[in-house]
Amino acid sequence: MGFFIAYLGFSNTGLAIFEGGSLALGDFKQPSVLLAIITMAIMGILTAYKVKGAILIGIIAGTIISIPMGVSTVPASLFSLPDMGEVGNLFLCYDFASILKDIPGALVWIFILFTSDFFATFGALIAVGAQTNMLDKDGNFPHIEKPFLVDAIGTVVGSGTGCTTISTFIESTIGVEAGGRTGLTAIVTGALFLVCIFLSPLFLMVPTAVTGVALIFVGFSMLSGFAKMDFSDFTGCFGPFVMIMFGTFTGDIAAAISLGVLSDVLIKVVTGKAKQVHPVLYIVCIPLILYFIV
Repeated sequence: MGFFIAYLGFSNTGLAIFEGGSLALGDFKQPSVLLAIITMAIMGILTAYKVKGAILIGIIAGTIISIPMGVSTVPASLFSLPDMGEVGNLFLCYDFASILKDIPGALVWIFILFTSDFFATFGALIAVGAQTNMLDKDGNFPHIEKPFLVDAIGTVVGSGTGCTTISTFIESTIGVEAGGRTGLTAIVTGALFLVCIFLSPLFLMVPTAVTGVALIFVGFSMLSGFAKMDFSDFTGCFGPFVMIMFGTFTGDIAAAISLGVLSDVLIKVVTGKAKQVHPVLYIVCIPLILYFIV
């Protein structure tokens, strides 16, 4: 997750160019790239001095600096009402007729969406849990069924408004990194998002060159988990390695976790360590294989 978030940051800021299967250094002559470097310096200095809210302060400072640099402009109005016509095109627009016409095909899509949502949520919860030191000594998230239930409710309710099926986002690690670690943080954040609906011009002026730097810093903060990996044990590291590479370079977290699990089970079975694999994982491998087939 740390590598993937950092990858998004480098891509959004233009510090690195990922196009056509090639990787290249960004054009440092571009104002947006220079802005990203300046913002990175500000966040880096504040983080080094352990200033609370270093990332948020960096985003605000970077946004202000972006105006004279011509990267962003001050909006004519700070307030804007949502387009109710657009909301009407999305709210409760279900198409049950199409599902009933092709039930087998619909079940396949439901399975794909469920698998993608489940593992993307699982990856995000483990990443956020690691940031908050909520994982136990075995790396498990205690009472993980509770955030999963919240995510499921958000997914179902959100679909009625036309939102994506995934309601738990890895970007939550940014808030955790800044110090938000309780349910009250989530409630306040949700309330502020409601306010943002009417202040969208103000927040849309924040350039991606600035928010991308925040992702880089959060990605960096999540790499401490590597210290817990025993690289001398190939069978123990191969699955996580596959997970990291596919997650970083494809951006498909659900597929990355699935491939990591399958690789971990396979390498342990063929090396005579099948007993180290939990029996439930053998059962889980069946729908994971079907996920890639369908």
